[in-house]
Amino acid sequence: MSAVCDHCVQNVPLDLFLPLQALGSYHRGLAWFLGVEVFKGETAIAELDASRRKGCPLCKIMWTALEAAEPIWATNDFKGTGHNKLLHAPRHHLSKEKYEPGIKVMVTVEGEMKITDGRRTSGAYWELKSKGYGKVCAAIRARADCDENFDMIKGWLRTCMESHEPCSKHQGGETFLPTRLIDIGAGNDAAPLQPRLVISSSLDQKTPYFVLSYCWGTDRGKTAHKTTRDNLPLHLENIETTNLSKTYIDAMEVIQKLGYRYIWIDALCIIQDERSDFEVECSQMNQIYSRAYCTIVAADSPDGDGGCCIPRDTEGVNAATYHAINKRIPYYPDGIMDVIRGRFETDPDSADVTIYPNFGPWIKSINRGPVFRRGWCLQEREMSPRVLHFTKSRILWECRESNASEDAPEMVSKAAQNLQLGSHLSSARLFDDQKTTAKLKTRSGVSYEGPKWERLAEAYSQRKLSVATDKLPAISGLAAALSLRQPSDTYLAGIWRSDLLKGISWIPTKLAESLPVDFPVSGASTDAMISSTQALSITKNELELETDDIWAPKPVQPSIPSWSWAAHNGPIRFCGESWYSGSWTKTIGEDGEEKWIKSKIEVDIEFASVNHTGKDPFGCVSGGELVLRGWVAEVDLSGDMFHKEIETTDVFNAKCYSGPSGASMAIYFDRDAGYLRYIHVLLLQLGTGKNARGTTLNGDCGLVLVSTRKKGAVYRRVGMFDITGDKEIWHSLRKKGTVRII
Repeated sequence: MSAVCDHCVQNVPLDLFLPLQALGSYHRGLAWFLGVEVFKGETAIAELDASRRKGCPLCKIMWTALEAAEPIWATNDFKGTGHNKLLHAPRHHLSKEKYEPGIKVMVTVEGEMKITDGRRTSGAYWELKSKGYGKVCAAIRARADCDENFDMIKGWLRTCMESHEPCSKHQGGETFLPTRLIDIGAGNDAAPLQPRLVISSSLDQKTPYFVLSYCWGTDRGKTAHKTTRDNLPLHLENIETTNLSKTYIDAMEVIQKLGYRYIWIDALCIIQDERSDFEVECSQMNQIYSRAYCTIVAADSPDGDGGCCIPRDTEGVNAATYHAINKRIPYYPDGIMDVIRGRFETDPDSADVTIYPNFGPWIKSINRGPVFRRGWCLQEREMSPRVLHFTKSRILWECRESNASEDAPEMVSKAAQNLQLGSHLSSARLFDDQKTTAKLKTRSGVSYEGPKWERLAEAYSQRKLSVATDKLPAISGLAAALSLRQPSDTYLAGIWRSDLLKGISWIPTKLAESLPVDFPVSGASTDAMISSTQALSITKNELELETDDIWAPKPVQPSIPSWSWAAHNGPIRFCGESWYSGSWTKTIGEDGEEKWIKSKIEVDIEFASVNHTGKDPFGCVSGGELVLRGWVAEVDLSGDMFHKEIETTDVFNAKCYSGPSGASMAIYFDRDAGYLRYIHVLLLQLGTGKNARGTTLNGDCGLVLVSTRKKGAVYRRVGMFDITGDKEIWHSLRKKGTVRII
């Protein structure tokens, strides 16, 4: 291992790790309270980068910490100790200049070192062994696939199986096996792999099996080895390992080392050029993942060549020991009431200090990987009772109840751990419990108990798909799982009938992007299966539906109803709760006095339906229809009445229009309409409450629609609106009407 650089030896002194004399409640009468600047000024990050590239292990640890850091503003409310304590913003009088450039380290808790660049804060652990101070952390091993790690994983699996009842609960019957599995062969863990496909009906239906979650790569699986109608007979006899990617081989070797025999890999277990097989297997995704013994995730591999067990830079993730010098930096008590009194005269002139790396909150180690960004993989993690994440730096464990990691192998309760963190760092999965609702928060900060589906859909919308028509199939497993918990509900192309009005109340946080629809291969594990375009025999011409719409931008996914968030290729956010929970309005009471009353819902649902293209009620659709009755008004945007004012610069890219008498209208277009000089739209009010951004009370909110030139009054959605300010003109324009939306 390389030696710690001279710069760190000089600028990370022993003083940091030596305690101060303290009174009062300090444990053992000892306190740690010192910060130093290691790299200064605008060039600090560049200097740290250069030093860690030259091999300084301490600079690598500081770099790793900052990679996992959180913005200082986001950490003020964090609680707890350990990894979470490291995320606390520095104490005020140590950080008056915290927004100025520079790399600073601080020790205010025994065993923990805070690291900040002025905008982000994270940390590391330390030990001063000669004095018995600090804490010892587990080492990251040189190889992921070593015997010690497999023993550790066996312990996690055994503890979960024996102690965690929620991890063994199943829905939909007592036993289940996928149609096909890969048998890697009998024998000990050193035997050569002999994989072949087996028909699962020939096995004991309680046979444990693993599944693999991974990325196929940028070629959308064109070069990946897969099962087809032609090679199916051969695969039932033998699958040549020379044809398999490193990711497949690594996953098979992992289960062999753990003492198991069967694994499900989508590309090999689904016949990739057979429509009916795709439909059957896609409709079973919920069962395939939720009934698996464990899911193996190749978290940091962008394609099949990366593998699960990626070679490690051990100097970047292991402890750094160096001989630290005592510079005898004085501590001056802050007045007579300061309980910290100063340094000990017996402090040594120098001593060996060991710094241990910190990878930040558990979830950040997986959400940086390519798998976390792929659409298919959301449901794979959510539905799996046990998951092993093989990242480039360490192995991570999660189940319904606990988390663990290679450097902190003791299994820790998720419930206890996540209470200490901001919600965006929670490792809890929405399917970890049996509830259909979760504690959610609107953009304006209103907390409410809302449907889990909202959060799942928002998270899913931020992920990428290589093939546009996989939008609904890639989340169909989650929909199927949720339907078992709410069997009386109906699923409508990404929206639940019981929550329809809120479900259609979504706005893009990024304008739609076009995706290809004619690639031959996509995947059930980040584009691993035959594309649903090909599998369901939907041609490109059929997807590019002829339309006489007067609206210039064409819909990205014309097969999905325009009112569904799934028709939008890009991140969205639901805003229905904003107007629904904030739907209060002024009225005149019987006594003639003004008062606030709860607004009623301004629209009635008369009909809602979608057309399924296959056997899966949660998969692909070929259109749908929604009939609503409520307040409607035809408006010319940029016309005489409403003229364009400004475009907001917030995440929603709203276009604002000024109307007569102080009325103000914001339009959140689903697609870029900036180049259209004149737009004739129909506004359909859904309710009254906070506006879509949650910034203004008493706004009228609803859908923006445009007419199609089909027979009858048929419209499609192009955005959402809210009107605030003086709404007298708006109320004079609107009238009750029935609208058919496709």
